Amino acid sequence: MTNLYELYQSYKDRDIDDEFIIKAFDYMMINEQDLWPYIHDFDICEKQTDFFGTYSNDNKSIVINKKTINENTLLSKNVLGINTIKHEIEHAKNLKKLEEGKNDIESKVLFYALRSYAIASGLEPKKISEMDLLILTLATKSNPSINPGERLAYINSWKYVVNLLKNQNKTKDLLDVRTMLYCSYIRGYHDNGYYLDCPTFRFLLETNQLFDLKLLKKRIAEEGYSFDTRLLYGLPLTYDEYNQDTLEKARLKKIRIKKLTKNS
Repeated sequence: MTNLYELYQSYKDRDIDDEFIIKAFDYMMINEQDLWPYIHDFDICEKQTDFFGTYSNDNKSIVINKKTINENTLLSKNVLGINTIKHEIEHAKNLKKLEEGKNDIESKVLFYALRSYAIASGLEPKKISEMDLLILTLATKSNPSINPGERLAYINSWKYVVNLLKNQNKTKDLLDVRTMLYCSYIRGYHDNGYYLDCPTFRFLLETNQLFDLKLLKKRIAEEGYSFDTRLLYGLPLTYDEYNQDTLEKARLKKIRIKKLTKNS
């Protein structure tokens, strides 16, 4: 077995095990050598939880829950296993990006998502009280669906799996992962009846980062970001972009989304 796709094929229609998880992780890390300082531990567990995997910013550790992955009934277990591992690696990548301290749009939205960590770890000067830091931390944890760091990990990990399976010809797995990519793209967007709320704006409101929200709106107006950039970082979309362009980007038809929603 020489690559990740062959590993995926060898576990078709069966549960994943420790060997699959470790090999998949090793394959993914071949081209991610600069992430080792951000992954100190990699563990496998079998617990009754809702989480497929976790990444700890503080401990820089990844945990993959084999039991939860194998008990899922929506996706192939090998597909979900690969995605889960890549998703947690993406969180390590997000932390690396934060610590680089750049000013591009990705670095900014990741800073919003990881601000409580940045303050607690000394990356950001502490200008708030311990109580306000606690409130920020709790608000960040309680808003995962609109957290720009979570969105980025979902999008990039599902894009990775789509790319892995892209040469398949209309298989269920390929259609499923494209659907999951689409769901990641629209994650956190909400039609409030008057306009389309975007997740990063909502996240800044919910975590009381109001001055940053003002600066971000100003930056968007000045930069005129493309549809791809706005979609990736949870910034404002038009209704046409939300309803049609996201489907086209995931290479899906609306009927596929309706069927999956109905059957899930």
